[in-house]
Amino acid sequence: MADSFYGGHNGVSFVLSGRFDSIKDMVQAFKRGDEFTDVWYNEYCIIDTPNKNSVDNGKIYQRGLDYTNDMGGANYKGNIVGPMSGTPFMQMNTIQEVKNQSTKAIPDDWERVYPTGYSTDAQGHVTGYKTTLDDGEAGKPIVTFPFSKAHDTSLVPGKDENGNYTDEISWTWCNIRTPDGNKSSWYYVGFTIPYPVFEYDTHVVSQYNASGNYQADTTSVERTDDKSHPFFSSWDFGIPKGIKGDAIRNLRVITPTSSDVIYAASAISVDGTSGKVTLGAAGYDGQADDIKAGRQILVFDMYYYDNQINPKPAMVYVGDFNKIDEITLADDGTLTVDFSHNDNTVFSRKIRWITSTTLSPDTGVFTVNYNNGTPAFVTTLDWIKSISLDDDGTIHYYHTKNNVDEEHNNVIKWVTSVDLNTSTGAFVMNFNYGDPLKRQLDWVDDVYIDEETGEITVHHVNSSVGKDGNVVLPAKLKLITSADVTTDGVITMHTNTNTDITLKQQGSDNDFHVKTVEKILLNTGILSDKRLQVKYNTERDNIFIGDPINYVQDMVVRQSDFHLLVLFNDPTHRATAADLDKNGKDKNGVQWVANVVGSDGVETSTSVYWRDYGTIKDQNGVLVGFNLTQSDIGEGEDILSYLNTTYPNGLTGGATSQKIVTFAPTESESKEFYAFDYNKYAWYYLGTISDTGSRDVMLRKQGELSDTDLRNLNTKGLLFKIVPTSGLKTDAIPAFWSKNYTAWK
Repeated sequence: MADSFYGGHNGVSFVLSGRFDSIKDMVQAFKRGDEFTDVWYNEYCIIDTPNKNSVDNGKIYQRGLDYTNDMGGANYKGNIVGPMSGTPFMQMNTIQEVKNQSTKAIPDDWERVYPTGYSTDAQGHVTGYKTTLDDGEAGKPIVTFPFSKAHDTSLVPGKDENGNYTDEISWTWCNIRTPDGNKSSWYYVGFTIPYPVFEYDTHVVSQYNASGNYQADTTSVERTDDKSHPFFSSWDFGIPKGIKGDAIRNLRVITPTSSDVIYAASAISVDGTSGKVTLGAAGYDGQADDIKAGRQILVFDMYYYDNQINPKPAMVYVGDFNKIDEITLADDGTLTVDFSHNDNTVFSRKIRWITSTTLSPDTGVFTVNYNNGTPAFVTTLDWIKSISLDDDGTIHYYHTKNNVDEEHNNVIKWVTSVDLNTSTGAFVMNFNYGDPLKRQLDWVDDVYIDEETGEITVHHVNSSVGKDGNVVLPAKLKLITSADVTTDGVITMHTNTNTDITLKQQGSDNDFHVKTVEKILLNTGILSDKRLQVKYNTERDNIFIGDPINYVQDMVVRQSDFHLLVLFNDPTHRATAADLDKNGKDKNGVQWVANVVGSDGVETSTSVYWRDYGTIKDQNGVLVGFNLTQSDIGEGEDILSYLNTTYPNGLTGGATSQKIVTFAPTESESKEFYAFDYNKYAWYYLGTISDTGSRDVMLRKQGELSDTDLRNLNTKGLLFKIVPTSGLKTDAIPAFWSKNYTAWK
């Protein structure tokens, strides 16, 4: 056959017969030896981890015969699936947090990428980045980027509290990908973003000119900084004072004097058209009396801006300031209120209160005394101050009023003692007065049972009951003394009353039978039913139960092509002639053969089919049969053509049986290894062993292949590139052992 499209020799076809969640699960299964059949000897399996980021995901193993070693006989063949990329997550942080992510400790098999520098063009714009993936950049600290250069802007902030300006937005990033765990890839982006700062100065301007005339708009706004920081500015605002109007200020309390000019509110008049204020004559009613008596009044200052910039205030009388300065209360109840403005007000003998109370605990006399000379209130209260109880039950109540002794005879009666004779049942209750209570009690203090006759005797403490207290019950206690079971499971119980009891089925008169297993059988004939047979004591015939018990009856290796043939003991696990096509394969493509000579030398019949598992290695493993050179096969002759012509059935006889062949143009050159495929009946190239450093198989990540790698790869070698994948099938691989295995179709 011609070489493949990719330039290398055709590879070896294989079938994945099973899958495992982990290498540990596979080793545990293989160490079970012949008990584990889902992946048979020489078959292939794949490690299909639930977490597709696991480094073991996609590893291929072939099951070997030596299941006692550390790997359970598993031989590693390669990895056809690499870890898949995790879902990227982006997190916005500060620059300091991203720097922490770039330096914190992570496992060796994690991958972390972050920027270490950048390049700019002639205008200072960022044109490219350096990362830890570049040569010589690993281990360098993370760098931050000026936002204005990266995005061709001139964004700048304001200034800090110390007056320092920060003229740049800075940012950086860090990417961390885990090969396992939560299958996530975190992309951290950090910013330092300043905010605009505005400063303001204000001053007050007048809305009137020098002549006192009103001007419509005197507001002023002026920027005072040098405009070198676009995100910082300072402004000066001229804010006009309010327009002129009458104002009331300084509301206060005063004591008027003869020098004060005070106007009554009625002395103020306002022109309704012009708003001009006119003041009349000064003074208010009662002013002279207030000055003479030194009373307090409430006033305020009134400013009226009628054609004057700085008016003189007029003091206006609001009213008398009258408050309570003091309140006094005499012992006789006289109340006096002292006001700050008006004369004092006196309330004589209007308030009375209790000055003292007394209560005699012996006589009950209660006295109340008052402050204003009112006669005291006297009364006698009555309550029970003590209680006593005589031995005969007489109760005495002693009162406070007149020391009255109230007596109640024979009101309370109580038990002084109780006596019970536990042998005779005689019961006596004694009281504090009167005759005692006597009763004859009766109870059962013992029960006797005659086990032989079942007779029950009850003994009473009252000897007058029965004979000396003994009463024989008419009923008898029936006891089971023995039981027997017949061969068909009928149970009969014997009692002390010489009566037999045969157990019946519930709800009927039919005898109850105990069902027991007499024996368990399993046919051993190659054509027999392999279900377990159970013989019960209640059944005449054997009963088949459960599914057939199947096991490997025999295994042989067909010497003509070294195929492993397996004979299953259970007929239902073997194919029949009706199940097979003309090539001896069933509907699932499984090969079956008949007329096989077993390991005992006896040939099975044509109706008994063995399963063909294909070729296997012999117990010696891979051994070299002989060496060939170009002179052995002839000048110009191709080694594969020579082997397929000279040994069309492989090496089948003598000491070279099943071994491989080496070939070198001369004895000093590297050896090429060739083996025979006993399924396809063709020779194929295995590989080369030499000290040249060349590789027959090479595994490289996408984008990491170098010219040196290509030079070291054998001309007939195979290159695998690891590329990101998604959408992998994670369903369980069907068991290759099953007759219904159809995954290869």
